[in-house]
Amino acid sequence: MQGGSGHTASGMKGEIDYFEAECVTATAEFDSEKKYRSFQDVKMTYRELVRNVAGDTGTVLITKRGNETLPHALIQYGETDWEFLKRVAGYLEAVLVPDTYHEVPKAAVGLVQGKRYETGIGDIYEIDKQTGRCRGEEDKLFITVKGTPEMHISDRVSCYGRELIVLKKEVRLEKSLLCCTCRLGREEAGRVQPHFNDCLCGLHL
Repeated sequence: MQGGSGHTASGMKGEIDYFEAECVTATAEFDSEKKYRSFQDVKMTYRELVRNVAGDTGTVLITKRGNETLPHALIQYGETDWEFLKRVAGYLEAVLVPDTYHEVPKAAVGLVQGKRYETGIGDIYEIDKQTGRCRGEEDKLFITVKGTPEMHISDRVSCYGRELIVLKKEVRLEKSLLCCTCRLGREEAGRVQPHFNDCLCGLHL
C-alpha cells in the first residue's frame, strides 16, 4: 500500500501503550474537494472525460465503453471527483476500482487485467447467496476466502469451477499475524448502480 497517515490516536491500558493510526491511499485525494464544473462538448469521449477529471496529478483508466461520446452535457455539481466518477461508472454499468499501490491518485472505470489465482475448498470461509429482489433480477453469489497480501481488487480467482472477481479485500492484524480475506463475486455484482445527483433537481443529466 502507498499513501499517507490520517487520524492517529494513542493511549494506555494498564501498563500497555496503544497507538492507532488510520492510513489512506493517494486515491483518497479524488474524494477531498467538492467541485462545480461542466463538460459540454458532446464530441468528448468518456476516455477524455475521465482524463479531464483526473487532472495533471492523477490517473483514471477506463476499460469499458471508453471510446463512446457523451450522450449529453454532464455537470459535476457539488461533488468530489470520486463521487462524479462513481456516477459516470453508473452510467456505463461498470465497476469503479480504487488503486492502493501507487503514490499518486489512480483509479479505473471498468475492470483492469489483474492476476489469476486458484483456491481450494479448504480455503473457503463463507458462502453468501442473495436472491433477486424482483422478477428478472438474477441471484448474486459471494464467496469469502482466505487471501494473500498480493491479491488486488479486480484480480480473478477460480473457485468451485467459476471464475470470480475480487470485489473486496480486508487486511487485519490477528495475534501479531497479518491476515487477509477476499470477497469474491461476479463482475456484475460489483457494478455501480445508476444514480443521480439530487442537487441537479429538474435536470436530466
